[in-house]
Amino acid sequence: MLAPSEVGSFAHVLQWLDKEDPDRAYEWQSPIECPCGQYVAAHGNKPWSEYPAIGGGPYPISAPENGSMNAIAAVKPHTFGALYLRAAKAWMPSHAF
Repeated sequence: MLAPSEVGSFAHVLQWLDKEDPDRAYEWQSPIECPCGQYVAAHGNKPWSEYPAIGGGPYPISAPENGSMNAIAAVKPHTFGALYLRAAKAWMPSHAF
């Protein structure tokens, strides 16, 4: 049996994204309705900086080089299925998607 992933980790965010309706659209510019806001609300409602996959790191939270979910979610199309694929490619490059 696999150990549960740590909340806020890239693996945990991918698991959460995988459970979302892939056709459901999100509003990236809304801090509540964006994927990051929805993830944080579902997992403790702490500051975004406490969730490494959301936006930790030396770059601004939306900077593409950050590799955070916030940066990846900015890219269109804004559906959870497309976001899952983009995140999986960014965070698990050795896997074929």
